[in-house]
Amino acid sequence: MTQPPAEPSRSSSSAASPADACRHGLASLLGCAEEELFFTSGATESANLIISGLDLEGAHVIATASEHNCVLRPLYNHPSHPAVSIAPCDEDGRVILSELEALIRPETRYLFLNHCSNVTGCLQDLPKISRLVRAHGIRLIADVSQSIGIFPIDARDADILFFAGHKNLFGPTGIGGFCLRGGMPLKITKTGGTGSDSLWLKLPDGYRGREPGTPNLHGLAGLSAGVDHIRGIGTDMICASLRQRREALVSALSAIRGVRVFHPAAEEPAAPIVSFLCEGLTPSDLSYILAESYGITLRSGYHCCPLLSDCLHAPLGTARASFSLLTPTEDLERLTEAVREIMEGIA
Repeated sequence: MTQPPAEPSRSSSSAASPADACRHGLASLLGCAEEELFFTSGATESANLIISGLDLEGAHVIATASEHNCVLRPLYNHPSHPAVSIAPCDEDGRVILSELEALIRPETRYLFLNHCSNVTGCLQDLPKISRLVRAHGIRLIADVSQSIGIFPIDARDADILFFAGHKNLFGPTGIGGFCLRGGMPLKITKTGGTGSDSLWLKLPDGYRGREPGTPNLHGLAGLSAGVDHIRGIGTDMICASLRQRREALVSALSAIRGVRVFHPAAEEPAAPIVSFLCEGLTPSDLSYILAESYGITLRSGYHCCPLLSDCLHAPLGTARASFSLLTPTEDLERLTEAVREIMEGIA
């Protein structure tokens, strides 16, 4: 933050580009080529650029009930008005594969899959779903915002993956991107200056053609540092540590009378996200009490996933606790004690 901005393609600076370092680290996490990665302001911009760049004229697409509004709203507001079918999820947030397959039509072109639910933490079986839809000639577009950085991901299991940098990658807000696998057609819908080939009024080839405008160098430097931190520890170790803490939190909350916890089976991998309900309290009331009386901040409501609440039989949404590798275990224990005290007080 204290140095002059240094972007080699736009100045005579000889400093290393934060974008190049970040691209290199992310490529190793996703198992993709560096030139397949493109940076944006986050998952929302990525999803908008992807959906606006797809050929959706006369198309049928499938999304799941666990999709975030960053996918649903661009789909339902697309000028081509594609036919959209929603694949339901079970009470854990897991996509029901038999019902997904039943939705496939001859004109189905794309499946949008939230790899990991930001409501229940449920991790979808990306390789299995990929094999299923590709057997029907369907392209798979995966939102890996909640899974990248804590689970191994193989970019070959999808045609496009997109992500936010401020979650498990430990980056700042306002940075993210997408991985466009080779051979996947996607129109460029955002144009402008790239710092190269300025005499050409058509965009140049290569990644700069998909990254017009001034890059968020500070965000890229922060994201790069977060990615380096993850690579230094290893996703296997991160996943094991988070799983242990999550199971402890789920077990402790489930033991409290009147508390309903949404979670996949203990033997299944899940993100460090725990949604729950307390009998006699709305999610917003519970979050308010925890914030005002205990200094504990949760999120309540639908978490930008409006279709999942019906699958969970949670008409007002849920209260959601999320944590990371940097969250002290004592904080999770304090949450459990606070919820227990609240429930004892209203019994």
